[in-house]
Amino acid sequence: MKQYQCPRQHLYNAPKGYDGPCPVCASLATAAADGSLHRTRGLWDAQAAALVTRELPPEEAVAAAAAAAAVLATAGPALPPVLGWLVCVQGPDRGRDWRLVAGPNAIGRGEGMAVRLAGDTGVSRQRHAVLQADASGRFTLAHGGGPAPLFCNGQAVTDGVALQPHDRIELGASTLLFVPLVGPQFMWNVGP
Repeated sequence: MKQYQCPRQHLYNAPKGYDGPCPVCASLATAAADGSLHRTRGLWDAQAAALVTRELPPEEAVAAAAAAAAVLATAGPALPPVLGWLVCVQGPDRGRDWRLVAGPNAIGRGEGMAVRLAGDTGVSRQRHAVLQADASGRFTLAHGGGPAPLFCNGQAVTDGVALQPHDRIELGASTLLFVPLVGPQFMWNVGP
């Protein structure tokens, strides 16, 4: 796998030598066209790529390109503003990162978790931990209530803990590094 960046600054992984379109742009165009705009993490999906890279007759290709450009020009922001990231620095998902958005960001191994550590069997499937984020730059880590332990900088977490930049969250065999974006130096402009 190789990482690519499209002209709209989306990063995505694809097999080496891939010369198709950005799957993030393609999924935004498709979702906006059918009304089901959804979030993507930019991960390589061979099935989606097959849909995106199929060969079209020239007249259909021109029409599809024009429609995609129109949708992308008017779609606006598809994702809520990122407030920070969790980066896996140790464990099966080492090197992967997850966006943190306002509200609860559930951490677990199962489907539907905002931070999904699918390869770490020491992590609970549902809500091993919850990282609560708000636009003012407050981030709180709490245990999800299951039997598996949760640590922040080596200290057991039972109640909510206020996170500081570069805190290390340990669960299962994984260590996640907390990297905030919002705080005293930067806030998203919320008003008009």
